[in-house]
Amino acid sequence: MRRLIEPAERVLPSACVELRAPTSKLLLTLLLGTVCLVDAPAALAQTTREASSEEQLINWYYSAVFGTGVYKSGDRVVSVLQVPFGHELKAPTEQEWGLKLVVPVSFGFYDFKFDQLLDGTTPNSVGTASIFPGIEAQIPVTDNWRVKPYANVGWGWDLSTGSGALIYAGGVKSLVWMPIGTNSQLSLGNQLTLSGYSPEGAANQPLGVFVAGLNLETPTEVTVSGRPIIVGSHLIYYYFFNRLRFPTNNDVQNKISEQGEIAFSLSVKKALDFELFDLDRIGLGYQFGGGIQGIRLFFSLPY
Repeated sequence: MRRLIEPAERVLPSACVELRAPTSKLLLTLLLGTVCLVDAPAALAQTTREASSEEQLINWYYSAVFGTGVYKSGDRVVSVLQVPFGHELKAPTEQEWGLKLVVPVSFGFYDFKFDQLLDGTTPNSVGTASIFPGIEAQIPVTDNWRVKPYANVGWGWDLSTGSGALIYAGGVKSLVWMPIGTNSQLSLGNQLTLSGYSPEGAANQPLGVFVAGLNLETPTEVTVSGRPIIVGSHLIYYYFFNRLRFPTNNDVQNKISEQGEIAFSLSVKKALDFELFDLDRIGLGYQFGGGIQGIRLFFSLPY
């Protein structure tokens, strides 16, 4: 059985260029090269009632799905490192459904930026941790339309206080595409999710999420392991039906109802086989809205 990280979706020469690198060097270059750009702008919430603990500065659902990156909550920086483990139980084809197990594991660090690693600085402690396992099916509807029903349930821990929260999500994703120009592909992605989190000793926080994304992807003549590299640009909109409770250091009552994301990615149609996992996409996104801003490294699109 093959283990893989589900990455929780050309550069220019005229002839095909084959890229090769040892697994460890390639991943280190990708991760460090990306996270060194991360220095999220400050959130803009104004003072009303201050948060009294680090636990109040984290939104469990947001941190579990945010991915690897940095966002700022008031005057506190929250860095998230996510390892989206997964295993393909049944490979999908153009006519048959597929099934995938996903197990994203996330670690949160307060007031630590990943670029400090270049100076030899490491986090003193892990602030939060979460595991969010789930199952996802991929069902072909037509030749150019796929739907993906899915469900996740997991747990998050605040290691500084010993408290935690149940995290859950379930819904359906959709992706429909059409050719544009000679080689490019334009696609519309959607996600409709019922999710939430239930902190220990506090009320359940249900959340409805709608996601819509417009994606333009173009293959290039550059290849890696014989696979053409595809350059993608993505505009993604997130709407939270009953407002996502996202406390800041200055305003414990802060809530957001929508966010936008501008993202770019490199992908291949057939996943690359590394020693311990497969990789088919890596991208960088900038999320904004509701006074929360962040830059994240992602390995899949939200639909």
